[in-house]
Amino acid sequence: MEYLWAFIIIFGENLMPAFGPPTWLVLVYLTLGFGLDPVALIAMAVVAASVAHFIMAHAFRRFRFKLPGWYRTNLENLGEKIVGRSATSWGLFLLFLWSPLSSSQLFVAAGLIPQIRITPLVVAFAFGRVFTYSGYVYGATSFAGTDLGKSIISEMTSPLMIFSQVVLVVGVVALGFIRWSRDVSEEKQ
Repeated sequence: MEYLWAFIIIFGENLMPAFGPPTWLVLVYLTLGFGLDPVALIAMAVVAASVAHFIMAHAFRRFRFKLPGWYRTNLENLGEKIVGRSATSWGLFLLFLWSPLSSSQLFVAAGLIPQIRITPLVVAFAFGRVFTYSGYVYGATSFAGTDLGKSIISEMTSPLMIFSQVVLVVGVVALGFIRWSRDVSEEKQ
């Protein structure tokens, strides 16, 4: 039953587009606080987080039609730039594989840009999270009860962490305000 609740909690917090606790922190808490098996918990968390991000990205893809036309056009132009270059597409794939940025904002942005295929990004995300979640959970069990473990957890609720979430949300919103393509009349001049 604990694993079902853990799945629901991790799934729910990964549906949050911003200000959700980092999944690794939830995993560390569940491992240390409830003695759940790390291997089973990590496997379940990868599935829960991946499915939640897939759903969230597609929800934002459907929501994008409520945005102003000029905003959608800017995002479509950005999408053409991204998928038009293989190096940029690979960079995007690697960003989702092993990103220090909050994954929620990355999936929101991917959902808002229609040319970006979400499924390969979810696969990259899942593969990368097997390693990052494992590192955090096994690292935390090594430092449990030490001052280092307590300071890591306190940093996650610090003003700097909250500020970084705000900056990432503003960054996602700003993507649509940038003109990613010039008009044909401007190119002739």
